[in-house]
Amino acid sequence: MKAKRGLDLAVQAVERIKARHPEVDLWIGHGKFGGHGDTAVAIAHARAARRWAAETFPGANVGHMVLAKTTGSQTDIDLFRGSSEFLVGYVCIPDPGWHDAVLALRPCFEVYHDVQYVVGTYLLAGGKLGPLGTSLAIEAEQRLRPFSRFYSGFPLSNNELGAMWPVTQWELMSRTGLFDVSPADLWVPVVEPTVGFGEWNVPTTSRSWRWAHQFADRLDRCVVIHAGAGGHGSLKVPSLDVFAACAAAAWGRGYTPIQVGIEGEAVVPGCVDGRGLSLPETAWLVGRATLLVCAEGFLAYVARVVSTRSLTFFGPTPTGMFGFFEERAEDGTLVFPGHVNHSEGKCSACWWLTGGGWDGKCPKANRTCANFPGPGEAQDLTVRVLLACEANPWPRAADGEPRDPEGQAAVQDATAANGGGVVAKVGEPKEDEDGDGTRADGGGAAELQQSRGHGEGGEGDPRADARRDPLDYL
Repeated sequence: MKAKRGLDLAVQAVERIKARHPEVDLWIGHGKFGGHGDTAVAIAHARAARRWAAETFPGANVGHMVLAKTTGSQTDIDLFRGSSEFLVGYVCIPDPGWHDAVLALRPCFEVYHDVQYVVGTYLLAGGKLGPLGTSLAIEAEQRLRPFSRFYSGFPLSNNELGAMWPVTQWELMSRTGLFDVSPADLWVPVVEPTVGFGEWNVPTTSRSWRWAHQFADRLDRCVVIHAGAGGHGSLKVPSLDVFAACAAAAWGRGYTPIQVGIEGEAVVPGCVDGRGLSLPETAWLVGRATLLVCAEGFLAYVARVVSTRSLTFFGPTPTGMFGFFEERAEDGTLVFPGHVNHSEGKCSACWWLTGGGWDGKCPKANRTCANFPGPGEAQDLTVRVLLACEANPWPRAADGEPRDPEGQAAVQDATAANGGGVVAKVGEPKEDEDGDGTRADGGGAAELQQSRGHGEGGEGDPRADARRDPLDYL
């Protein structure tokens, strides 16, 4: 009943945003209901859609809207700050049921993309789309058909999908949807900690102001550590002693380890306390770090936006689908060297195998995920990664701006920006529960082949050039 009321309010919020923008000719919705990492992917999907819409609907004023799940935290709002350049608005919904959300929201848009790794595309019959809508609907059905059982069986079918095919989530979205999406489409706001945010006009906390000045001289050699992603005791997150070992390794190499996250997260021993920074401030800090250490989740996406390398620990989720790998432009230029996507590989990925408790309930009744390293292994691995970073330095962000990889500038120039940036949020605040590629060729998804080999965690590796040791990327 609560979920239904939330969806009713969400539909009302969508209609209010639409009413405030009569200049928009055609509305496109992008729904993805998970953690903050999933919201970042929905925003990336919307940015990629702008390129597609500019070619498909020439001359039309197209409005994009993201529908996401709210945790009730400030991060929900921070994720969208400054996004009015490419989004007309967004709506955050508390705990929407996937199937119910699709049924309730898709009639609100001429085109609605349900982004559940496999993308379902729905087009409003007749009306503004006309005959073009029919041809697009046929194309969408043809692209989805080879993966329809995984889409209709979401979320439990996704573990099977991740184990069967060597495909990243970006390739999967590109093959099953109507356009290409890549990590270069990711975006988060980035702001240097100051008394005020300037263009966002939101004051920082006194704590973050003191922090920015106290540790500014240490940012040339720092390692950022995030031990959140839902808290400890979760199978998705290594134990605190693993992160403490990474901090010790950083000190040993002459780096300052700085912990980020929400203020209530458990303290990692040996770290400078940078918790409590806002998301834009955290992104700014990550952009200046030599390395981010985190569990698989939202902060790994943030690191990709600002082109900072990450040592990312994978537990029950498949590295092949959710890792960030080496990316090159068409001329061979290295765009991003990739994260070190680490898994002990003792168990095949069991993502969603246990239903909604996949990140906290091991099918083998283990208290912690067997794919995480012990403290000693984590310390040695951190030293190896830092040595590789020193041997092959990657430029850090400058002046508080994320580096703009090949293709990302095209996202901004593809269509005229939609104005307004109307924001709607549904639901009462509650405690934050979340911490949380390559271009496809556009061909049919049936071209994908089942994996014959096994990568980290037992799943197939996504690409031939990703089958090297992750440290080779650095």
